[in-house]
Amino acid sequence: MLLREARPLTRAQIMERTGAYGDDPERGRATFERDKRALRELGVPISTVIAEGDEGATRYTVETDDYDLPPLDLEPDEHLALVMATAMVDLDRRWDDVALRKLGGGEVAGAGVRAALPAFDALPTLQHAVAVRAPARFGYRDREREVAARALVFRTGHWYLVADEGEARKTFRVDRIQGAVELGEAGAVAEVEGDPLEALTVDPMQLERDDEVTARVLIEGHHAERESRRAGVEVLDRRHGAVELEVRVINRDAFRTWVLGLGPAAEVLGPPELRDEMVGWLREVAR
Repeated sequence: MLLREARPLTRAQIMERTGAYGDDPERGRATFERDKRALRELGVPISTVIAEGDEGATRYTVETDDYDLPPLDLEPDEHLALVMATAMVDLDRRWDDVALRKLGGGEVAGAGVRAALPAFDALPTLQHAVAVRAPARFGYRDREREVAARALVFRTGHWYLVADEGEARKTFRVDRIQGAVELGEAGAVAEVEGDPLEALTVDPMQLERDDEVTARVLIEGHHAERESRRAGVEVLDRRHGAVELEVRVINRDAFRTWVLGLGPAAEVLGPPELRDEMVGWLREVAR
């Protein structure tokens, strides 16, 4: 609140006026940096200014135009559309209800739920990263990632973050993010051309760009010809009503679902670790 109401202030001025940082300068500076980081992670856009005569001291402020939601001036039919969307899409958090109350409330009698979507604590932070072009840091598959968030989308029953990690565009399943998501400076992510959702292929086996493997699968019978025309596969061999395919796999769960859906007509030939993984999973299920 001090940053919103006062002119830009230096760290020393903030520490003095709040009286919240004690008498130990080193500990006070560390606490100040922690508080600043926490506010930014909550979506508070702290701006920095270096003015002449400050001897390089950084001043901090929160600009009203950056933080406050401007009047939406919704027409009655637009407001009704928001109310109906809230009533018909059920999130397992109450974010939508809270937002709707801030816009004036409202209910739609008899509107039944048409879709139930999972919600995760990381979603608002990731959406903010996309909106303000801030780098995002989080744990994923037991290692730290720093990415340029491009889009959030719900596909095949899961939320996915489309992001650039280094030079590669990847997808990350939000429910598999480990720990809290930390954001860097707003505007630090460069804008790029093109649609980021092009990274989300319609084939679920291609979702989540990690631990890629190329599988060899033998398919027999009437499934053979149909699956040989599947997007993203390469025919290695045809023989006696069967076809051997090479399939690029990134999503192991989706690959297993595809193979099992073909029943005894499909056999995973390789690589050995993927075949062993499939056999091990089947034995575990059969117990």
